[in-house]
Parts: sequence; C-alpha cells; structure tokens
Amino acid sequence: GTRNNSALATVPTLVNGALYTITLNGQDISGNVGSTLSVTGITFDTTAPTITSVTSTTPNGTYGIGNSINITINFSENVTLSSGTITITLETGTIDRTVTINSFSNSNTASGTYTVQAGDTSSDLTVKTIALSSGDLEDIAGNAMSSFNIGTNLAASSAIVIDTTAPTITSVTSTTPNGTYDVGDTINITINFSENVTLSNGTITVTLETGT
Repeated sequence: GTRNNSALATVPTLVNGALYTITLNGQDISGNVGSTLSVTGITFDTTAPTITSVTSTTPNGTYGIGNSINITINFSENVTLSSGTITITLETGTIDRTVTINSFSNSNTASGTYTVQAGDTSSDLTVKTIALSSGDLEDIAGNAMSSFNIGTNLAASSAIVIDTTAPTITSVTSTTPNGTYDVGDTINITINFSENVTLSNGTITVTLETGT
C-alpha cells in the first residue's frame, strides 16, 4: 500500500541554494524490492525574496495634472501575491500619493500606475515606502517577504519631475531706456514669467495705459 510522511532514518544537513537529487526505493512485506525512483533538480531554498529596485517605463521628463506614470517593483526572484495588495507610497510633496498593486502570480516584477493630481510636486520622483497591505507575498518555495527595503530607488534610474504649479507673471519690464518718446517711437514691452512657458497657436495681448 501507500505510505505517507515517512521519516528518514538519518536526516541530512541541507545547504540553502544547493541543488539536490532525491532517490526513492522500497520493498514490500515479502521483501520484493521496487524500482528506484529519482527526482533531480530540486533546490533547497530558505531565502526570502527582496525588492532589488523600483523603476519606471515612463520616459524622463516633466509631468503635470492627469499624466500617468508607470511604477515597477523588481524582486530578487519570482513571487506570488495571493489575495492581497501592495501599497507604494511616493514622495509627492504635502500629500504623498499611493499606488496599489493587486494579486499576481509567479513574476519577478509588479507594476502600477500613478496619476498626477493637483498639488503634487517632486524634483525627482522617488518612492517613500512599500508595504504589504494584506495577503501573502511569497516565492515558489513558500518563503514570505519579510523586508520591504528598496535596493535601488526610482530616482536612481529615472529623472521624472512632477510640476502642477501654474506659471505666473512676475513682472512687466522694458529694455527701452527711460526718457520721453513721441509719435512713431518704439518701446519694448517684456513680460517675465515665473518659469519657462510655451505659447502655442495663440497670442498674448498687452494693454497699456496710454491716456484717453
């Protein structure tokens, strides 16, 4: 008959990360010896997975309200998130925005999307924390992730700027020297903005106080 949970007479000392072959044989009560069965390529694994880096497939650049930015967690090995969520907290100014990643299976990466909201700001977007909000995050051997420290953060591999502050007019000046000017004379009028801006397919009208 079938025998389950049999104990070894001599328990071997296994080495983490080593590759093993398990060979099984047996005999019945009458002494008849069965065929030998070998299972090869078994790795003994007691190492918990880690987060090697956080990266993004979004190109470097400056992003504003409503733009979507990819956030990708890279693990040290394939993992499975069962019935739970990973919460990524980004450094985005006064309010730190979060990205939620739901269950996935047997992958060494997991991605979510951050949508820029009003008030967000960052000179070089980076991740503040990563946490397992619920569920189990394990490798194929059942080792649960216990540390959510980030090996290499997003800012090390990308240059993503978050800017949701609208430009303003800081001043109006002129390069024309002080003096008195008459009919037909030209006077420069310069608008100075709080940051670089682009005017597309339009015009700006400057109305001067020139009397009646």
